[in-house]
Amino acid sequence: MFAIAVRITHAFESTLILTYNNTAYPAVQGSTAYFDCGWSFNSDLEYPTSLTFSSSNRGQIYSYSIGNAFQTETSQGDGFDPDRMVTSGVSTSVSNVLLTLSGLECADEGVYKCVVSYNLEDNTVQTPVESEATLTLKVQPSAPAISAISGDLNQGVLENEEVTFRCTANVGSRNKGRVHWRIYRKDVPQDILSTDSRLSTSKDQPAQQPCTDLITSNLTLKMTRNDQNLVAACFVSNDDFAPASSLPQACEDTILCDQTQTVYVYYPVSESTLTVTHDPQDIYHGGSVTLTCRAEGYPEPSIVWMKGNETLHEEKSVKSSKLVLTNLTVDGDSGEYVCVATNDPQGAIASVNKTINISVSSTPPPPTDPPTTSTTSAPVNSKTKKVTGGGGNDNKMIIIVVVIVVVVVIIAVIAGVILYRQRNAKKDVEEQPRKPVNNASNNLAFVNGAQPDLVADEKYRIHSLSNSFDVKNEDGLMYADLTYDNRPRSRKPLALGDNASDYSDIQMPHV
Repeated sequence: MFAIAVRITHAFESTLILTYNNTAYPAVQGSTAYFDCGWSFNSDLEYPTSLTFSSSNRGQIYSYSIGNAFQTETSQGDGFDPDRMVTSGVSTSVSNVLLTLSGLECADEGVYKCVVSYNLEDNTVQTPVESEATLTLKVQPSAPAISAISGDLNQGVLENEEVTFRCTANVGSRNKGRVHWRIYRKDVPQDILSTDSRLSTSKDQPAQQPCTDLITSNLTLKMTRNDQNLVAACFVSNDDFAPASSLPQACEDTILCDQTQTVYVYYPVSESTLTVTHDPQDIYHGGSVTLTCRAEGYPEPSIVWMKGNETLHEEKSVKSSKLVLTNLTVDGDSGEYVCVATNDPQGAIASVNKTINISVSSTPPPPTDPPTTSTTSAPVNSKTKKVTGGGGNDNKMIIIVVVIVVVVVIIAVIAGVILYRQRNAKKDVEEQPRKPVNNASNNLAFVNGAQPDLVADEKYRIHSLSNSFDVKNEDGLMYADLTYDNRPRSRKPLALGDNASDYSDIQMPHV
């Protein structure tokens, strides 16, 4: 980046070129600037006599008396800073002077001029030739600081109290920086427009850095219960370094932001926000009922259940409280139940109450499906017990128990069916028709003259087994033992043996 100004008289001309060492951010604070003051002329017509370099803020920096023989004499002006300025000097072989200015700061801003005087060859003095360049510094913004100038955030604020937040920030180069407000309610961001009537902003140039803008911005909010846990944040933008279009959503994502601590809004409990209900709506002798009381306030209130002068149940720092009455009786449990909610926002005690009437019917309830929800807790007295939750875990437990019972019943039914079928299968045996009886007095033969099938060569070891029996008792009758195979559904005899008894033993197969 550079600036060039040229003025020509006759053949004589002067130029001043301004450049910087930082090409990414030219003229940024702390960088180095180079001022190259040069001249050219026609040696047959004219010659330089002197050169002066100055700035609008610093005054004269240096001067050279050149002379017609190019014998130079140098003098430093009041604006010369030997710690940060270096000049190259002049000679008969050069036609320029280079000034190096390091560590740029706000005091270096301004218009710099290079003035060359010259004469004609006949020593006629001519109007000096000037060239100039303007140095405008680019200064990065600084992190803002936010505070509350009304309201003590450490102690919290009361509902409807006005709180003013103040953001102070050096936004960098003049007319390049701005302050942006954003508030978060329950982590939901809301931008405050610069035209919002709740904003007031002032701009100053600090003495230490007159080339920057120091902005002070105030945001005044009337706090309500909807602002509970509110956080206010102040962001800084700068056209050269951090444009507004690149502002992050969260304050933690940039160093150019500051935010307040969480704001707690204190407000009392009120009758308009106190609700009392009972479930079920129809209440019967021997049954149960759940009373629910809900209250709003900060700090969170204490809730007490009462009947007459008797305290039934109490809970502290809650938004709701449940009271379960079981084994209801008409005379013992009918009547008015009172929910009392109390809190003390910043020491101011507030208390409200609401009554609900319970009427227990002596008529037995109509048959209904088993209840799907239940609540449990330690008993308050012989007829009451407290419930502080919504019963969600109890419902899950009931569902799990029901599922387990159903699965066990199904398994039992399947096992019973299998056992029943196995038992009936053993009885499924067909009875054979009875064989005809051979009543011959002197001979006992098998039907059709066929002997039964024997097992393991019993036929050869028992000599009496033949188409007729050889052994006869005194009564003229013959007797034998007949044994059948015990395998299921088998009708084959195993053996037929002699028996000395008067009667035969027949063993039937097991089926």
